[in-house]
Amino acid sequence: MQSNEDSPGVFLQETSGGFTVKYLDRYLYPRETPRAAKEKKARSLALLLGTLYLLPSPLLFYGLDILLDRLPGGSGLILMEIIPALAEISQKVRDEKSIPAAIQKLPLLTSFEALETHLEALDFSRFRRAELLSLT
Repeated sequence: MQSNEDSPGVFLQETSGGFTVKYLDRYLYPRETPRAAKEKKARSLALLLGTLYLLPSPLLFYGLDILLDRLPGGSGLILMEIIPALAEISQKVRDEKSIPAAIQKLPLLTSFEALETHLEALDFSRFRRAELLSLT
């Protein structure tokens, strides 16, 4: 990953604690310790058995490995990024060899139509509930 402008309006900036992302003049990750902050959030979430989670804007996937390890049995996770410039970054990061295979296998949906198609194919009988989950 390079610390320069990858897409219009999106800037990646390297810090001592990983990369941070600035989009439309707003930092989407902490400026000092982006990786540690997301990992701490992933450790602190109360996760429920049998829940389908929708995680918006995974971007750099910080903390996602911890979240997957903690995900209770019978639960599922869908990643979604509908802003094209941010989706491009997520796709590039996910395709890197340093990202665990379990994360690379997760669906990364980039439109509401893709989400609808994905949900239509799921067997909802295995889930008790669906929840929005955020690492921000």
